[in-house]
Amino acid sequence: MSLVCSCGAPVKPGFKFCNVCGAQISPNNMEKDETKPYSPLMDYQGRVIRMINGNKAGAFFPVYPNCTIGRSETTVEIPDDMTLSPLHARITARPDTMVIEDLNSLNGVFVRIRDKILLQGNDIIRAGDHYFLYEFFRPDHFTEGYGTEFYATPCRGEHFRIVEILSGGRRGRACMSPDGGVVVGRTTGDFTFPEDEFMSERHFTIRWTQRGGVLVDTSLNGTYLQIRDSFNLREGDLFFAGNTLFRVL
Repeated sequence: MSLVCSCGAPVKPGFKFCNVCGAQISPNNMEKDETKPYSPLMDYQGRVIRMINGNKAGAFFPVYPNCTIGRSETTVEIPDDMTLSPLHARITARPDTMVIEDLNSLNGVFVRIRDKILLQGNDIIRAGDHYFLYEFFRPDHFTEGYGTEFYATPCRGEHFRIVEILSGGRRGRACMSPDGGVVVGRTTGDFTFPEDEFMSERHFTIRWTQRGGVLVDTSLNGTYLQIRDSFNLREGDLFFAGNTLFRVL
């Protein structure tokens, strides 16, 4: 049974305002809709994810009440993706959202960012086929007591750097933040990767603000950020589990 605003518009569970008339949702202006749906699959019970790449590209998988993704003995089983852990992630359907959880996988779960996002120290970014570690520099990181300064090349005012993550977790090249920002792309930017055909010419930017580093996606294929424990998914979101890409429907 769903709820209806006094203006007649249906209201989704958890909404505080009507998206038609703008009225605040309260018991005084709510009515119950007695209409019976054709099927429970018309509600959140019908939510699915679609595999975008791999041998099962195009396949749909139901989420309700939950589904698991991994290399073996899971709801969505992908034995040929060796970057997946045996039990990699779980998605749970709820009335107002879907929640994806990283089940202590080796390689993590990466969700495409929505335009821009504020980064945290040690965030991991995926762009094309490359991975990067975001490192934030604390102002007091290289200071000692008694007024002693750490000897080094004079600092140009950098606030962060991004570091390539190579096979086996090794650290590759690093790029500092000249003039308060870094641009990463296939052919344009401070950090370029001309061999990566999945990376846009100018793929993403990290610019420094008073709040910290802000990641801005400017690409065709998207820029993905590794989740910390869990993340609320929305319709249309894209996410990687291992090297397998999914879309939320």
